[in-house]
Parts: sequence; structure tokens; C-alpha cells
Amino acid sequence: PSSLLTVLVLLGIAVTGGSAPPVTKILFRSFSPFPLAFIRFLIASAILFPFFLKLKRPHFSVLIREVLPIAILSSLNIVFFYLGLLKTTANASNIIYAGTPLLVAILAKFLLGERLTLRKIAGILLGFIGVVTIIILPLFGSGQRVTGDFHGNVLVFVATITWALYTIGSRYLTDRRGYQPLVVTSLSIFTSAAVFLVLGNFIFPGNYTQPLSSQSTLFLVLYLAVGPTIGAIFLYQWAIKHLSATTASL
Repeated sequence: PSSLLTVLVLLGIAVTGGSAPPVTKILFRSFSPFPLAFIRFLIASAILFPFFLKLKRPHFSVLIREVLPIAILSSLNIVFFYLGLLKTTANASNIIYAGTPLLVAILAKFLLGERLTLRKIAGILLGFIGVVTIIILPLFGSGQRVTGDFHGNVLVFVATITWALYTIGSRYLTDRRGYQPLVVTSLSIFTSAAVFLVLGNFIFPGNYTQPLSSQSTLFLVLYLAVGPTIGAIFLYQWAIKHLSATTASL
């Protein structure tokens, strides 16, 4: 891919993915976390399903065996992220996610054989030092707007671990197994819709219809389904396939 296309894709990931925490935090005023997640991924699934049917893809049994375990990691990422965001701040969650490249770089080195340069290692370590600082600062005083809550930060950090594993698994699927990015994106979103159908309706139920009566809330839910869900995940999968797992996470 051209340098311009690469920059535009990475900027698209940053804008759409980076907007997820504040938009989600606003919607938590009206929704319980898992019902919100179910609506988010249900809408995204409905949009993607017609395109998914037209894609060239392996047999269903192969998809279940190869893609489903990776897709579940994506769902776990949202579970821990939402639980953490209930306690901590959107700013803190974004900063903690800066630790993802270090985790991805280590895993990619040993599991995928990706090469690490000294400059890349130095940049990743510097970012990780900042992440650790953000996680432990709340232990030395009351929660701040940036540093957030310790327990919430830990949950968000667990979410980054699952996202790092999802990134590595996605790189394996698209680079080594030849899957199209949209196939992996679609299966990830379908799986999350199924997971949150159970969590949002039977284990952690909440109100669905009343919050959606507000036009501003409905707009934010639709944006969450299209931008940070379909847009960010698809662009991320494209970057993983055409660049590398470490570069995409950076």
C-alpha cells in the first residue's frame, strides 16, 4: 500500500477507535454496559451481514475452528473494557491502551517472528512506562480525572491483554491463513453480538427502549456501532494484514 493510504488508515483507526471511550462513557449515563454492548454489536452485525454473505470464505466449520477463538478474544476485550470504564475515566483508559504495542511486540516476536528494531523498542518502552505510571498513581491519592480508579485501570489493562492477543491472532489469520480483513472483522462483530445477547439479557439485564427515545442518545449509539465498531475494527484488520501486528497496534 502507498504511504498516503497507510497514513490515512492509521489516522482513521486513531480517530474512530479513540472516540470509543468518551462516547461509551456518555452512553453509560443512560445504559447498563452489556445491554449497550448488545445494541452496539447487533446494529453493526445487521449492517455487515449482507456484505459478509458475498465474501469468499471457508466452510462454516472451518470458520468456527479457526476464527471463533480469535473472535472471542475481541468480545472479552469489550467485557473487561466496559467493566473498567464503569470505574475509571475515558482519558485513563486511552492512556492504558498505549501499552498494547509492547504486549503485541513481545507476542509478535515469539509467536509470529516479527522483527523489532531498537528505535521501535525504545518508543514502546517509553510508552509502557507511562502506562504503568497511570495505573499505579491512584494508589497514592484519590482518583483524578486523568489517572482514574485503580481497580478500573486494572480491568482496562486486562482488556489490553486480550486486545493484544486478538491482534496477534488476527495477523495469523490474515497473513498466514489468507483471510480477508472483512471476514475476520465480521466474525468478531457477530461473535460479540452473540456474547452480549447472553450477558445483556440474562446475566446483566438493563433497559433498552427508554434510552433510545432520545435522538441524541440514538445518534451516539449508531455512531458507536458504525465508527468505533465497524470502521475501527475493519481498518485495524487491514493494517494488521498489510503492515504488521506491531505497527498496527502502534
